[in-house]
Amino acid sequence: MEKVFELDVLADSLETGASIIVSRDLKQIFIAGHPEYNQETLAGEYLRDYEKGLDQELPKNYYKEDDIRNSVEMNWRGHSHLLFANWINYCVYQITPYNWIF
Repeated sequence: MEKVFELDVLADSLETGASIIVSRDLKQIFIAGHPEYNQETLAGEYLRDYEKGLDQELPKNYYKEDDIRNSVEMNWRGHSHLLFANWINYCVYQITPYNWIF
């Protein structure tokens, strides 16, 4: 993605790679992952595929102590809401003309 001039990587890590990418005009945003997921959504997908015998890794940092017998650590909800609220504010409201109509 570093070779595509029209895109900017906003968030990345060595472990996951690029996770938030935007076009320079901010009209397109690409998010890897699922910040919109509820607490059990990924668990349902993981167990569905596990029962099918598909070769997959346990979702990292999802279950307490990375043990499927434990409950899900829901530590992303606040970040998810903040991401969406900031996107709406910065990429929509800040560039939308505001006209009073009465």
